Amino acid sequence: MRSDSLAYGCVAAVLFTQRRKELERFFESNFRAVACGGVCLIFLVPPALHQAHLPARFQNAGFESLQAIGFSLLLLQSVFYPNRGFYRVLNWKWVGHLGVLSYSIYIWQQMFCGTGETVFGIKVAWWTNFPVWLITALLAAHASYYLLEKPLLGLRAKFRET
Repeated sequence: MRSDSLAYGCVAAVLFTQRRKELERFFESNFRAVACGGVCLIFLVPPALHQAHLPARFQNAGFESLQAIGFSLLLLQSVFYPNRGFYRVLNWKWVGHLGVLSYSIYIWQQMFCGTGETVFGIKVAWWTNFPVWLITALLAAHASYYLLEKPLLGLRAKFRET
């Protein structure tokens, strides 16, 4: 049910590389409509579908598909216009740093997010309680990024040079 969400991101990437000029013109002439449409697809359409009493399978698939389309629209718009509107926030240094760490956060966060007994075998692990788990997950993500990911990316670059 979620593979189409990945496909929307892939379609956005292909359109970005193959039809960049056309996309840029479209986003420029429809800036507000695209921004409002993307936000509506993410936040407003799923509750409206839920109230429409549709079958659960369609609701689940429909919610995620529409949200993926909305995120894809906003992502493309943020790439074309990084200094307009809300997209300026994405250029803040600490937000960019979180973006760099996002893969490491993705990998490590679940280990610290309230999983003391299941992962560590400890009934009450202080480092898995909110908000401490945020700090421990960020520390693990930093360690993973700087001790593993970054050195391995450097090693990959050396192999690509040859």
